[in-house]
Order: sequence, then C-alpha cells, then structure tokens
Amino acid sequence: MTSLGSNLGEFSSNNRGYYWKLPNGLIYQWGDYENRGFGHWQRIDFPIEFPNKIISISAISKRNGVGAAGVNYREDFTNSYCYFMPNGEGQSDYSTHFYWSVIGY
Repeated sequence: MTSLGSNLGEFSSNNRGYYWKLPNGLIYQWGDYENRGFGHWQRIDFPIEFPNKIISISAISKRNGVGAAGVNYREDFTNSYCYFMPNGEGQSDYSTHFYWSVIGY
C-alpha cells in the first residue's frame, strides 16, 4: 500500500499493520493478530513508533461462537509495542485472532 499525503494526513501500512498520522499530531494505528495458543502474552509491534505518548489501547477478539473469552493487555507497554493476551491467562483456546488499535501522538 502506498502512502497518501493530503490535508487528511498520512495513511500507510507495513508488515505490522496500518497507521494514519493526522495533521493535528494524533496517530491512529491498527491491525489484526492470529496465532494458535492460549494464555500467553503476544507482543504486538506497532507499524510506527509514537513520538510522544499513547493515550488509548484497545482490542477485540474474533470468535466463532459464544463465550466469555476476550483480550487483555498489560500496562508495561512502550511507544513502539504492547502485549495482549487472548482469552485471558489459563483459559481455553476459543480463538487467538483479535483486532487491535492504538491512539497516541
């Protein structure tokens, strides 16, 4: 995917996900992750490093059925990566496919 520059900012992607740099300095990054295994922390490297600070981290699991499985994140994130745990520690493997997004500046 190519980078687009305009008054809407810069949008681009790499092998780690997608990002959108807004003209006001906010950066929105997102992607998806799929891996087999459960109850293990998965490191997510952001497409680009945030120059200052992260203000929001979120994830949502993709599941094939109903259940209480979800996605957690650790508070020891940096401006270039964070850790997510699909389904919670020690829970069964419903799915380890999830979508994540991070906002910062």
